[in-house]
Amino acid sequence: MAIARLGATSLDCDDPRALAEFYAALTDGEIIFAADNFVAVRTPGGTITTQRVDNHQPPTWPAPGVAKQVHLEFGVTSLEEAVAAAEGI
Repeated sequence: MAIARLGATSLDCDDPRALAEFYAALTDGEIIFAADNFVAVRTPGGTITTQRVDNHQPPTWPAPGVAKQVHLEFGVTSLEEAVAAAEGI
């Protein structure tokens, strides 16, 4: 029997609204809660939350510096088309 269930994947950042809007657009998701320091996005694959962290240092991956902290795996039909669409958001 499970002790807990996964509620969301949470991403630290310096601008929760902007990051949530990006993932909402990318996944055809919906912002279901928003505050100054925390935003939740319901996506077809689960919930993504973004939260403000003071002095946030974004990863610089794949370049050295600040290591990759978390990444999300997305399935797409065409990588080239998906990259172009994501870069246009």
